[in-house]
Amino acid sequence: MPLPRRAPGNPQHDRMVDLVQRREEAEIKLRSTFVGDEQEQLTAHCADLDAQIEALVAELFDLTADEVAILAAQLAKLAEGAS
Repeated sequence: MPLPRRAPGNPQHDRMVDLVQRREEAEIKLRSTFVGDEQEQLTAHCADLDAQIEALVAELFDLTADEVAILAAQLAKLAEGAS
């Protein structure tokens, strides 16, 4: 499967860059936060950003919902094996 080529100025590229930067910033804040409520909010925010990133990747590769489900199941199996 060829990798999609994206360049600055392309809306999908710019959206991905924005999402990844926001995710990195949220992770930094999460690591430095010790307040339970704020940790929960940041964890939920990170999960939301992850979902948006995953959806954009699926769009970039023209993946169907079935293909996304297969990949998610395979990743879950890999995660189980790593723990």
